[in-house]
Amino acid sequence: MFKEHLDFECMDILIMNKNSENYENLILKHPLFCLLDSQSAQQLLMYCQSEYVDAEQNIVIEGEAIDCIYFIVSGLAEVTRKIHTLEKHQVMRIAELKKGDIIGLTSEGFASQTGLQTATVKAISPTHLLKVSLYDFLQFLKQPQVKYPNLKKLSEEFLLIQYIRSHHLFKNFTHEKIQVMVRAAQNIKIPSGTCLYQEGDVAHACYYLLKGEIVLLNYKQNSSTLIKINQMFGDVEFMSETRRIDSAYVRSDSELLIIEMDMVKKFISSEPPSLFQKIISKLMRN
Repeated sequence: MFKEHLDFECMDILIMNKNSENYENLILKHPLFCLLDSQSAQQLLMYCQSEYVDAEQNIVIEGEAIDCIYFIVSGLAEVTRKIHTLEKHQVMRIAELKKGDIIGLTSEGFASQTGLQTATVKAISPTHLLKVSLYDFLQFLKQPQVKYPNLKKLSEEFLLIQYIRSHHLFKNFTHEKIQVMVRAAQNIKIPSGTCLYQEGDVAHACYYLLKGEIVLLNYKQNSSTLIKINQMFGDVEFMSETRRIDSAYVRSDSELLIIEMDMVKKFISSEPPSLFQKIISKLMRN
């Protein structure tokens, strides 16, 4: 079974390499990427994975989180959107996608500004796609020669929204409130060797790592934890309003998003407390 899996992966790589030039043209002919050079298009292809879907199979579903984009290599797909009125709910067909189109992107950027799919896309014939995860797409956008600041900013925002939505501390927050909180987060760059906070400090904020490495040192337990890209830290003490249990040091030049306590408190006061928050509150009173 493992050998068969490797054989399929090798075959996929060979197919990608064989069609590399065709795939490159597919990218460069799209209005959004027409200013990319050949080398940049090849770099984007390195993050792509071939995916095949049957007719009538959904590719993305309206209302779900955006976690990837798709280049259509062959086949046809239809785009539908739910229309809600006072009298009835119906599904409206709004577009048809073909070879060269991108699911999730338009000629101007992301099709959504919220991090949620704005429509359902379903294959209406057997369809070959090139799939790029949102995380990998962000890594491509971080290349110095790739100049898409708005795409980069929204990719970071969408990834952080997804992370926060999956975090048990924020499970009662609506998507809209998480989005407001993320957009209010402060983006900072910190050089290697900086101490972000020390054990015993009041937890006024939590952090999301976009670039670099952070190490958390717990002197009492003589332990350390390495924080890598797209991880949140400092959040447990932050949400429970307790003092820091470790010290945070910047191991390499880093870029962070800082979520301040004042912003989160605005939403906590209007949301029913989670079980975790109830437990923490009870512990703090004892």
